[in-house]
Amino acid sequence: MKKYKEVILQDGVTLYFDDNNCCEKIKIEKDIDTLILSGPDSAKEWSYDFNLLPDNFEKDVVFNSITTLEIKENVVGVNISNLMFPNIRKVISKSKHFQNGDILKRIFKRKKDEDYVMLLNSFCKKKDEVLDLTGVDTIGPYALSGCESENIINSDYISFCEHDAFSNAGALKKPYKNGVIMFGNIIADIDYDCHDIVIPDDKIDIRVCSSDIEWGKPAKITIHSDSVIRMILATSFLLPEKINIEYTNDNVHLCEIEMIARSQGVQYINLQNHPTCKSIDGIIYSDDGKNVLVCPRGREGKVVIAEGTESISEDVFMHSAISEVVFPTTMKKIGKRAFYGCENLINIDFGIGITEIGDMKNTQVFSFCSNLKSICFPRQVKTIGAHAFSSCGIETLELNEGLEVVGKNAFSECMINHVSFPESIRYIGASSFDTVQDITAKKYISDILFAIKWIWPAGDDKVCGLTINNKRVLVSRTACSEENISSVNDILNEYFLNEKSSESVIEDVQTLFVYGRTMNEREDLAVAMYIDDKSNTPAYEYIYRHSSFIIKRYIKEERTTNEILDFMRIGVIRNDVLPQVLEYAQEKKSPELISYTLQQMRESNLTINTEDNLKI
Repeated sequence: MKKYKEVILQDGVTLYFDDNNCCEKIKIEKDIDTLILSGPDSAKEWSYDFNLLPDNFEKDVVFNSITTLEIKENVVGVNISNLMFPNIRKVISKSKHFQNGDILKRIFKRKKDEDYVMLLNSFCKKKDEVLDLTGVDTIGPYALSGCESENIINSDYISFCEHDAFSNAGALKKPYKNGVIMFGNIIADIDYDCHDIVIPDDKIDIRVCSSDIEWGKPAKITIHSDSVIRMILATSFLLPEKINIEYTNDNVHLCEIEMIARSQGVQYINLQNHPTCKSIDGIIYSDDGKNVLVCPRGREGKVVIAEGTESISEDVFMHSAISEVVFPTTMKKIGKRAFYGCENLINIDFGIGITEIGDMKNTQVFSFCSNLKSICFPRQVKTIGAHAFSSCGIETLELNEGLEVVGKNAFSECMINHVSFPESIRYIGASSFDTVQDITAKKYISDILFAIKWIWPAGDDKVCGLTINNKRVLVSRTACSEENISSVNDILNEYFLNEKSSESVIEDVQTLFVYGRTMNEREDLAVAMYIDDKSNTPAYEYIYRHSSFIIKRYIKEERTTNEILDFMRIGVIRNDVLPQVLEYAQEKKSPELISYTLQQMRESNLTINTEDNLKI
């Protein structure tokens, strides 16, 4: 049990201090009208706290006779309950930490800024009593508990209400008006069941609300001023699904609307009577309807951009939850990152109007839309900008005739297996198809080599197949380096531009593996080229010479058993490495590789352990 030091500083009053100079209990044995709060030692270097709350007492205690509270110089903290001292109407403070008056106000010192004042206790004022909040910046926890006053004055400079400031306050007993209870010009509470809460900021200047209000609970709120927008955003990360903004004499700037749109929960913003903007289907447009300006991040489902719209501003739909977007016939321009990171986006209807998607700079219009699996570009689209669809989940891509330009990295780090280039295409930017495994085209342009080039290793598939007019070639992405890309390009130009190629050109094509940057890359490309074309004698001869190195490296790199089987079926593996392959196959528990290796060993008359047969 906690021990206290008993101190008697005035007749009939006993104070109980703990070892930390904090008074947690008090006993008043007779009716007195003035309570003096002071420590037992009046020396200036000593400081004392008073923490007189109901929880510290064995039963409910109310000191009705106390009407005056006197605070001495050595007191730095006072935490008392309104309900324990309901009738205090005068505070006399000799401490620099508190103010004189009819309510208890604490002064907090700041190093650089001006001091600020917190209301600690209003005590239990009656309905007709005045509650003067002159000089108060903050309403503290439980400061209004038991206070019935409806005559609130000078609350204009209050900037914050702590949690539980209105707990058990008489203000909360009043009926809601349009879903709101006001305390002076402070929003004390809102009715979460109200269909449309209307904030009366068109009639009074409102800048503060209770920190206990959960703004995300109501279905819809109507506001009129930028100050209320900032107030709500300062106290809550989650907002209602629908926000209605009625423009009045107060300015509601686009930046405040954008802040609301970025908040969690908001799906629709309805704007009324704004001089420069308007809303269509919960999305903010310019007043003439030609530009989409703001869309709430929480917006879900299908979005149809209004007919007449010509452009979408930067970042408008960024990280929103939309699943589908439909463009009008009037659409001309989409701004940077307009649909960046829309992870739920699965379908885009470009319509018949837009001709350019982004530009040649790093626009990232649809980048990181991870669930966007398929795209079909209509014939009128002539330009796909740089990074426009980078790092998307695209697997199927249809480029129609009419497309002329694809910017750099336009489809980099996607999941596209095959793409067919239209005859109209005249420029393909660097690394725009850095993970595509197979490309088909009617004509060869030198940009293709740059298009499949990796800026950094983006995946395991280092080889890309090119099919131009029924002629097929495998090239290495990593071989397309600055020092040899010109040579590779000359070979491919000569090969694809002529219907019949000379023997020397065919030999150059069949030895493209020599342009790999490293021995490993040259070996891998030679293997891929021979598996793709069994008539490639130079590739076969190169693989034959390097077969032992290749299979040992495959085992060291822990290649898949299918890759090793494909290599072994070329028929160049040496007998001395077959036991090593068998051991790897058994380690990976691959019946097919074990069986094939054992078969090769038998055909080569190699000794096989009985246990090896049993491990199939």
